[in-house]
Amino acid sequence: MENWDPGPYGPTLDLRATFPTERVVLFVAHHPTAITRLLDVAPIIEEDHRVQTVWTVPSGGASTRAALDFLWRIGARTVPWAIAKATRFDVAIAAALGSLEQVNAPVIALDHGHGPAKMVRRIGGADRGPDAPRELYGATPSTLTSAGRVVPALIGVAHERSRALIAQAVPDAAAVTRIVGDPVFDRLQASLERRDDYRLALGAGTGRRLVVVSSTWGRRSLYGTDPELPRRVVAELPGDRYRVIALQHPAIGGFHGDRQTLAWLAPARRAGLGLLPAEQGWHAALIAADVMIADHSSVTVYGASVGCPVVLGAFPDDELMPGSLPTLVADNAPRLRTEVALERQIDSAIENHDPCLAGRYAAALTSAPGASAGLLRAAAYRLMSLPEPPGPAVVAQAPLPRLVRNASTASLPARSPFDSTSGVPCRP
Repeated sequence: MENWDPGPYGPTLDLRATFPTERVVLFVAHHPTAITRLLDVAPIIEEDHRVQTVWTVPSGGASTRAALDFLWRIGARTVPWAIAKATRFDVAIAAALGSLEQVNAPVIALDHGHGPAKMVRRIGGADRGPDAPRELYGATPSTLTSAGRVVPALIGVAHERSRALIAQAVPDAAAVTRIVGDPVFDRLQASLERRDDYRLALGAGTGRRLVVVSSTWGRRSLYGTDPELPRRVVAELPGDRYRVIALQHPAIGGFHGDRQTLAWLAPARRAGLGLLPAEQGWHAALIAADVMIADHSSVTVYGASVGCPVVLGAFPDDELMPGSLPTLVADNAPRLRTEVALERQIDSAIENHDPCLAGRYAAALTSAPGASAGLLRAAAYRLMSLPEPPGPAVVAQAPLPRLVRNASTASLPARSPFDSTSGVPCRP
């Protein structure tokens, strides 16, 4: 095959192997956001020396290059998509839908957020027909089925509500939909005891409140509606009493470019804003935070589920399913008001926060709290026909966060040596 890249898979598995691998698992990484979810799942498999894990990125997507760069930065062993499609794997795990019918393996399909909640965007135009019901992302026949067959061997969801939504939208998929818990929530819970360590690493020592500014992608996100917000937050909150950290959706840098997004944030960073890279640190930031200024993203939901007060700076109500978890958070969160002093709003959100809300959000987030590692490991090893390792599956605590060093482009990670889309390293 043209551009064949010999590696620990297919016919070249035993050529240069050191470990006696018995199975090969393929992680299908559609975009950087999916990678962040898969990184919460991978540790339950990749520490087993009998199992080799490799990663691939479906070609032709809007985020293909960004996903390849992300995988290069974290040191993942990649397989070009053309080779991945032509190679048999023991199981494939994905955190997004699309192109999975081309994978030659039983597929475990997971969600890369908190379950179906966002409705497919309605197209505009006066010359269109009347409005029709909108489907939910993650619960559509076009992505879960292909050529008259359900594509995944197992659809893993966190909550009974998600299972019911999928069964209603794609009845044939109900038979393979299983509750597997929420690996992000479980990792957050396992990491709560390290809150003081995370706060120290983020520069929020004794006496300073940690404010996390978090934006998803798109024109209706926090940054999309108010690009000057990070600079304004740093300017208005006294630095001796507040530490401000920014999180941003991986798709922002993936689309606009890391260099450009750093340049846009440079004035705020010179004024004291701390910035976390997209690939790490956000779990720790949610645990460490005293309050979040956020939008309708999954990160907002996860922060609220571990007790962080939320102030909403943007929330497109018409994009979300009524009664979904983001709308539940929105019902209990104050909205950011430009006519009121920011410090007053931040302090009010913290002091008036109801600590009982976290339990309500958690109950709506997962039907199997604390069980995701065991459930996912059991499912993967069953599909691989391999006995599970001895002992319980352990949830890894979130590592200490590492801030992007400074406002210069010198802090950027090295670009990957991949060519534009294939995932094959460019050779000199």
